[in-house]
Parts: sequence; C-alpha cells; structure tokens
Amino acid sequence: MSKNIIMKGVGAYIPPNKVYNDEIDEHFEQRGLSAHSLMKHLGRRKRYFMSEGRNCYYKERDRETMEENVNQFGLQNVIIVDHVGEDTFKDLPVPDVTMLVASASLEQELSYLTSINRDMSFVIYTLDFKVAATIRDILLKYGLSDVNIIQIAVSYLTSKNVFENQPAPWIITAGGKETD
Repeated sequence: MSKNIIMKGVGAYIPPNKVYNDEIDEHFEQRGLSAHSLMKHLGRRKRYFMSEGRNCYYKERDRETMEENVNQFGLQNVIIVDHVGEDTFKDLPVPDVTMLVASASLEQELSYLTSINRDMSFVIYTLDFKVAATIRDILLKYGLSDVNIIQIAVSYLTSKNVFENQPAPWIITAGGKETD
C-alpha cells in the first residue's frame, strides 16, 4: 500500500518537433533497420520529439487543477512539487510512488529519487516517441524493473459531433527491486 505519493509536473506538453512516419522509416532504413511495421501498428501518422536540452513546463492553472483533483477525490498523502532534488525533499516524507512528466532532467530526477528509496514505484508520462522507445534501458540503469509502456488514444468530440485525434501519450510504469 502506498503511503506517500509525489507528483512533479502536470499537463499536456506537445513538443514542437513534429515528425511523420515516413521520416522515421527513412531514418531507420539508413541504418539497415525497418520501423514501418511498428509505426503502422502504433496507428499514428506523426510523432512529437522534445528538443535537446528542453525541459517540460506546465501552466499554473494545470497545477491548480491537479490540486483540485487531489481535494475532490480525497487523496491522502499526495504532494505536488515543482522540482525534484534534495532542497525540495528535505522536509517531505520519502515517497513510495512518484509521477513524473518526462523532461530533459528525467535521469537526474530518477537518480535522486532512487537514492532516497530503492523500492519506489514510478509513473512517467510522455508524448515523446524517443523517450518511450528508450525508457526501458534508462529505468533499468537505475535499478527499476517491471517496466510497462502503454500508449493511450485520445480523441476530442467537436461541436459537429466529429472526433478529432489528439497526440497520444505514453504512460510508463516501473518499480524498484524489493529486498527482504
């Protein structure tokens, strides 16, 4: 049972770099690989990539919405933070579960968080295909196992009763190795 949950970041950030499946196919074909079947299976024509060195930010109203949801659903022991680091956590309980939005500082955040609790579970949100494709190796590097990666289809019903596809996020879960 989870005792303390930390959430860092919220909201939907759509990276500015839009890449169509043809470009991804070409990239892999130049390396003697094929990603065509994977791209077709994922069912999207385009992917979004975060620019190198860019962090993921959220709007203040997104934080307010998250705080309202914590209150509305009567969630206990949920703490929302803007930064992951020793200065933020010095007066907070050590979390059992952390929800992160993947950003350029993801590995620094994982390094710090796994140093304070090796058994911590993670939920990571991203719209970045490159992050979703490489996250398993990153998580294993920090001793996190039982990695699950799912993509969720998101559609919006317009006033004309037509569904418009929205960027489809990946939700990644992983847990620390439990020891006796």
